[in-house]
Amino acid sequence: MVFACVSQQVSGHAFGNSVETVVGEHIIDIGFDAPVLEPGLKTLFDFLLLKNALPYPAVPYKELTVTFYKGQKILHTQTFITGQEFEPVIIEHTFQKPGTYHLDVRFMLEDGEVLETKAPLKVIGTQWGVREILFMGAAILACWIPLYLFYDMFLTRRKRSA
Repeated sequence: MVFACVSQQVSGHAFGNSVETVVGEHIIDIGFDAPVLEPGLKTLFDFLLLKNALPYPAVPYKELTVTFYKGQKILHTQTFITGQEFEPVIIEHTFQKPGTYHLDVRFMLEDGEVLETKAPLKVIGTQWGVREILFMGAAILACWIPLYLFYDMFLTRRKRSA
């Protein structure tokens, strides 16, 4: 699921991680609020275009296109058109399964120049499916049966004979 909003108050990666790519005289900065990407958790992404020179000022852009991929499959793509005032974009995305995803980010500047990058995103963790639940149930049963037999054979028979 993807939720997107345009906000005028982006703190610029107060926590979490970022992927930065130098493209010519610019830096494409993709930030996300999670220290580790995990399936099933909502993650906020923000996108900044900076000038690659101190003090790294933000560069206004005309259009931003963001696309999430898993392999060759497009999971979500969305384009944002900015107005006269610069407004950073924040997107909420939930990864469904662990694995390697890719995030394509494409900025179009006011003069028509296009700056883009493709960032790999590693989603770690396990997601419990039917197979995992059945395996855990079988493992618990396999441990419980010997304990029950031990209890039945030694402890209850001692009580009966006493």
